[in-house]
Amino acid sequence: MESLTLTGLLNEVAGRFHSRRAISTSGKYDLTHSRLHQLVEHAASQLVAAGVRPGDVVALTFPNTVEVLSLFLSRIAKSSPN
Repeated sequence: MESLTLTGLLNEVAGRFHSRRAISTSGKYDLTHSRLHQLVEHAASQLVAAGVRPGDVVALTFPNTVEVLSLFLSRIAKSSPN
């Protein structure tokens, strides 16, 4: 795999290993790469719809959860050219 941005890597892995587990937390979540990609894209779309633009500062005040991960990755997804 060539050197990619984090966004490119997420897209590549979701395409190649869509049904493999990406995240599993104490029996609470068991997300595939495909589902994680969907969550990240959805969160990114919601941020754009709310008027967040590349370069804007977004504060995340959540405990360490899958939701905060998808929001963190969504900011990268929508600010990256890849």
